[in-house]
Amino acid sequence: MKRKTKIILAVLVLLIAASIYGYKEFNRKKADTADLKTQFSIPSTELLKSFETDENKANVLYLDKIIEVSGKVSKIERTDSSISIMLNDGSSMASIMCQMDEPYKSVKIGELVTIKGICTGFLMDVILNRCVIKNQ
Repeated sequence: MKRKTKIILAVLVLLIAASIYGYKEFNRKKADTADLKTQFSIPSTELLKSFETDENKANVLYLDKIIEVSGKVSKIERTDSSISIMLNDGSSMASIMCQMDEPYKSVKIGELVTIKGICTGFLMDVILNRCVIKNQ
């Protein structure tokens, strides 16, 4: 075989391998939050207080961690593509905003729930993403 043919074959093999890898990564499903190991279980009031008192320390403790938070549902926001459940017992201006994963179990305002999600930080509220309801 000529050298030019070998180079062309090598490039084609690399392109095919890269295409297969890219296709698999593009179609990969995220792990279900319900199946992930909980790293912290905490009442909503304590999590809020932690972020309001010392946000940097709270980020070190909770950022990108899987957290189970228990609290009272204060608000439910629905859009075409998402559902957010706000946890707040009224002791703070801020809330815990839980962006729900599907399937979603219905809850009512005032209900006590435990929600598991991934903490992504504190803006006006503490944000938990990919949340699932643990119990009702």
